Amino acid sequence: MTNEIEPDIACKHLWLIESPNGPTSKGVCQECGEKGEFKNSIPISGWDRVGAQKKRTKEQNPKEQKT
Repeated sequence: MTNEIEPDIACKHLWLIESPNGPTSKGVCQECGEKGEFKNSIPISGWDRVGAQKKRTKEQNPKEQKT
């Protein structure tokens, strides 16, 4: 008699996610029915293109400063 161990088979989720309407959207796996909540945006990175452009403009035109 051998002890057979069933392999731990995890679902490789196939998410169906609602259209964005607010900060998060609900989703459900089409394979196993698990439900989840997903962010509709990503956090701002440390590299901000707009802020970098403003900084470059100030450095190039130091006389243009707000009073």
